[in-house]
Order: sequence, then structure tokens, then C-alpha cells
Amino acid sequence: MAPSQSEPTKRKPDLSKITLREYRAIFDKEQPQDEEDAIMAKVFGFETADEMLDQLNPKEYRVLFLEMLDQMRNPVETDEKN
Repeated sequence: MAPSQSEPTKRKPDLSKITLREYRAIFDKEQPQDEEDAIMAKVFGFETADEMLDQLNPKEYRVLFLEMLDQMRNPVETDEKN
């Protein structure tokens, strides 16, 4: 069953869903496309890369990707009580 067009855009990138190794791999130009897709699927909250590839259109992917880059550039918010 195909999702509604607006459903994928409700997603938000979550870098806490990936490991440091996966985070670093995002910047590796030698990384195979299927491995990058699997990492991005995790960041965007999909179960599999195929699910992400089948549900997002290029514009939705770009919006999510740019939101992820924005998260990467901004400082991490911490709990000041700790």
C-alpha cells in the first residue's frame, strides 16, 4: 500500500539512530550506494533502504537530507542539569 504524498514529509532526520561509524561513512566517497541508502533510511526512520527508495520522491529526499545537514552543523543540545 503506497503512503500518501504528504506522509514522508512528516519525517524528521534523527542522527541518534546511527552509530558513529555510520555517521562517518556518510562522508566517505568510496562508500557503495546501497550502504549509504541503508544509513540514510535509518536516519530518516524507515525500516529498510528499499522502503525509503520506494516512498520518497527526489524533492522529499532532498528536504530531509538538507534538514540532516543542518542538524550536523548545529551544536548538540545538552541537558544543563547533568
